[in-house]
Amino acid sequence: MVHPSKKSTSNISSPDQASAAVALPINQSDITPSIQSLIQLPTQQPAATSPALARFAVEARNFRQVEDQLWVDVCYLLPDTQDWMIGEAFLQVAGEKMPISGGSLNLYQPAGENGASGRRCDTLTFDIFSGLQAQDALLMINTMQAYPREGQYCDYLMNIVQPTLQARQTGIQLACDEGPGYSNGKVISKPAEMTQQQAEQIAFSSEYYSVSGPWSFPVRSLPTATPYPTVAIDDLQASPYNLLQTLYQIGSSKLDFPGWVYTQENWQHDIDLGSYGTTDSGVSLPQVYQRQSWYNLDKSGRVIQSVELLYDTDGLLKETTIFTNGQYWSPTTGSQSYPQQPFHLQIAARYIGSLEANLKAGYGSARHIEFEGHLAIQFSLDESLPISNPQWYNQSIQRDQVTAIFDTGSGQLQQIKTVVELADGSLRTLEFMKLDILSGIEPPQEVIEILAHAQNP
Repeated sequence: MVHPSKKSTSNISSPDQASAAVALPINQSDITPSIQSLIQLPTQQPAATSPALARFAVEARNFRQVEDQLWVDVCYLLPDTQDWMIGEAFLQVAGEKMPISGGSLNLYQPAGENGASGRRCDTLTFDIFSGLQAQDALLMINTMQAYPREGQYCDYLMNIVQPTLQARQTGIQLACDEGPGYSNGKVISKPAEMTQQQAEQIAFSSEYYSVSGPWSFPVRSLPTATPYPTVAIDDLQASPYNLLQTLYQIGSSKLDFPGWVYTQENWQHDIDLGSYGTTDSGVSLPQVYQRQSWYNLDKSGRVIQSVELLYDTDGLLKETTIFTNGQYWSPTTGSQSYPQQPFHLQIAARYIGSLEANLKAGYGSARHIEFEGHLAIQFSLDESLPISNPQWYNQSIQRDQVTAIFDTGSGQLQQIKTVVELADGSLRTLEFMKLDILSGIEPPQEVIEILAHAQNP
């Protein structure tokens, strides 16, 4: 669906995306926590219910080095009930800005009754160079952001953003369409000398949903830490979660960079499903489809450009999604662009986030198998969850089983499958995906031209 809360500049999950995650306590360390508070007037109020002044008490602690990354835990009080998260953040070292490469939601406590503040904690990660001196590093958090929730976006866009654009005499006119499961804001009028992309960057800027800082924290010291035990891939006694993390390490080490990585997903959904869902930009997914993705990695292994092409079984291009020049958008649907920083490519994580969270919490299992002539590990999670959804089946789902198969040699995900048991005892394959990954090959001319046009519209 097209909805701004589904993208963030720091790749950190929103609370609704991380509902399956387990709240983890922040690891206390010997480092004296750096704590700062700042009262800052937002450029625009993120919601009608937000206070006139959004007060953030931000705390950064437990800086540690994990291989070639710096990790830090950042916690902050939530000033209201909006989905606040860290917007722009970077590590400043010797005058150089090192952008955030990833992050994860560790703790989310919504605001309670009688005005009690909520609290959120994220672990931020930054790519660092060898020989980094801690006393030279400074963590900078420039903005906190809260995008409207689903169902509130059009109201905010037309009643807050549009009047602001008019007051600034931008000449930009907006329209918005919203319904169950989607919201779509569009620029319908602009000055002739302004390109569509320029107009969208102005109209859908994150400034309308942000509180500005900065909040700054000296790193102070940089101990080395390992967030999970290193285990042998053939250790039958290892926990499933630790095996998965080891596979992630293997997969990352097998990618060639700088250069291109290509992935091909072949998806198939149950023919009796009433709905197969939509993409972020609102494109309805067919029962069977293929997504081809090209990722351009820099010398640090971060994605700096990407092109995703979604095709139906007839080879018809249904959607193109682009990330370049710090923006992420779909020219196929004309959806608004979102700010996006370079990020580390963790291919499997985008498909098995819920499974991974359950493995981390101690649920699920792992077993060694042979898959397509190679040694592999199959992760499984069985859940009992009686639910009734008329968009799916005409009877309730009693339980489901999610399985994910990883190749032990490449460390990469090979396939995922979700099988459900209906009320009458029948088993149905809700969805199935086969994944192929190639590294170190050049993209076709079609992809090169898409990127070239995106950079020079």
